[in-house]
Amino acid sequence: MTEICHRCDSPIRQRKGDIGTGYAKTMYHGQEEIVCYRCCADEDRKYMKENGLIDLYLTSKDGQWYVTNWPGSLRLKVIAYHDSKTNWGHDRTDVWFRFDNAIWWGYNIGDNEICRCKRTKRTRL
Repeated sequence: MTEICHRCDSPIRQRKGDIGTGYAKTMYHGQEEIVCYRCCADEDRKYMKENGLIDLYLTSKDGQWYVTNWPGSLRLKVIAYHDSKTNWGHDRTDVWFRFDNAIWWGYNIGDNEICRCKRTKRTRL
């Protein structure tokens, strides 16, 4: 059975070599929805523009750092980063990236990939 995205009405296909389902399940007005990865990225972009913050993931590929959403359908290239230690001795990585004509800042603490991101007032680094 082929799933259909509740946002764009397109059939959902699993990406070749991907272990994921090709979709996310969300709750919208009390109803469970199936949403394709492309629409997940659209929703995350919309949320970022409206709210100026979001929790994403800090990942690397081929020596380049990226900030991504859960399925990886939204991928923003890190333009600067700084590694340090917290007062408690945990590893901390601060990153900066561009989105929607602004510089965004994010940070990751510890041994996970979660990156708490926030729009800054800057337009250039």
